[in-house]
Amino acid sequence: MSEMNIETLIRNFLDAYMKLDVDGTLSFFAGNAVWQVPEGVFKGKEEMKRYLTWVFKMVRQMKFRDAGIGLVVKGNKAVYEYMLEAVTSQGMKYETPGVCIYEIGDGKIKQHRVLYDRLSVANQAAKGTVSKRVMKSVLNTMEKGLR
Repeated sequence: MSEMNIETLIRNFLDAYMKLDVDGTLSFFAGNAVWQVPEGVFKGKEEMKRYLTWVFKMVRQMKFRDAGIGLVVKGNKAVYEYMLEAVTSQGMKYETPGVCIYEIGDGKIKQHRVLYDRLSVANQAAKGTVSKRVMKSVLNTMEKGLR
C-alpha cells in the first residue's frame, strides 16, 4: 500500500471515529488488530468494539486537529500528532494533545497505539472545591521543584 493510500486510510478512519460510528471505525482494522490506549489493550474486533462502544457513550462530540508534525507516513507505519477537542456526554469540554502510532498491513490497520495526556483531561474535568484541590495537589507533587 502506498504512503499516500495509507494517509487516506488513516484520514478516513479518523472521520469515522469523529462521527462516533463503531462499525465504520472498525471497518478500517484487520480482524486480529490491536488497539492500545491508556485505558488498556484491546485485541481483535470484539474487544475493540467493546472499547469503542464505551468511548462513544462517554463522548458526544470530538474533533481531531493536526498539530506538531501532523500525519507522517513512512513505509507501512504512520505517526499522527494532534490536538483533540471533545465534549463528554455530561457536557464537559476538554482539549488534549495526543499522538497515534499506526502499523498497516493488507490495507488495514494492524496496530494502533494512542498516547494522550490523561492528567490534563482529569484536571479539566475537576469540578467543585474538593476535586480541584485534589488535582492541584497531584499536579504540585508531580511538578515539585520545577517552578
